[in-house]
Amino acid sequence: MSEEQQYLISYALKLLACCRYTVAEMKSKLIKKQKKIGSGTPEDIKQVANRLQDLKLLDDAQYAALYIRDHLLRKPQGIKLLKLNMARKGLPKEIIAQALEAASPDESILARKAAAKKIKTLQRQPSQKKKERLARFLASRGFGMRSIIGILKSFPSSAEEDYQSP
Repeated sequence: MSEEQQYLISYALKLLACCRYTVAEMKSKLIKKQKKIGSGTPEDIKQVANRLQDLKLLDDAQYAALYIRDHLLRKPQGIKLLKLNMARKGLPKEIIAQALEAASPDESILARKAAAKKIKTLQRQPSQKKKERLARFLASRGFGMRSIIGILKSFPSSAEEDYQSP
């Protein structure tokens, strides 16, 4: 193993000590570091990434599963937004699909959780305004129209009533 590769591996280990990365994210960080030091080849990056995968320090499938679990616990969001964010992190579509299938999140339940949180901030708004803002909020979180409409149908008609999750 060359001196450049050893340097890149030690840099990657420092990064991984702080948080998880996808293979694509790690390669991007290594490329930036390689340009900064001004030596090495693209082959060095491939070999370092492969070595980290062999050591199970980089695992896109595990990353995707943990990403879904953490994001759904912390901040309920729709399947569309999850897919988009994971694709931005460089995860392959197949891995995203497998992770979502394994997690099998129920979008209507997630939408209800998100709506219950948001409705607390809309208490002083007129009923129609609440519905509009709630619909925009849920859409911005990546929920599908079917889930949004289901939430809005269960929304109380008068402004004095509180939102009741069915």
